[in-house]
Amino acid sequence: MFSQIQCFPDEIIRNINEYIPYQVLTWLSKTHYDKYHATTIQTHIKKTGKKLDTYFRYIIRLDNHVALQDMLNNSLFFDGMKSNKPSKNAHKHNHKIKYKNKKYANIIDFLLYLSIENDKPSTKCKNTLFEYVKK
Repeated sequence: MFSQIQCFPDEIIRNINEYIPYQVLTWLSKTHYDKYHATTIQTHIKKTGKKLDTYFRYIIRLDNHVALQDMLNNSLFFDGMKSNKPSKNAHKHNHKIKYKNKKYANIIDFLLYLSIENDKPSTKCKNTLFEYVKK
């Protein structure tokens, strides 16, 4: 079916894309991912009324290392997290995270815990986090 759609003229494909929700388009190509991922996150948080850490848990459960890496590299939330030098947003990085009656020093420790202690360990996410910390 997909190969048949690729034979369609560009005008028809553009028209079809207009009817596909951006939440679906996000996962179809890198171009769409770069364009719509931030909006998808915001929509998810608003729609569910949940916090950003819920979205991170969702990413870890799926072992979606691509989404995790994108968030690590492009989010202001993580700026300065790797170094001991204070950043402009240092106050955001040093707050402790409490989850299931345990406290974590920062978001990276929390994400590592989730990637290891998940029902099915999230190896790709764990490796992405280790690489992020190494840089």
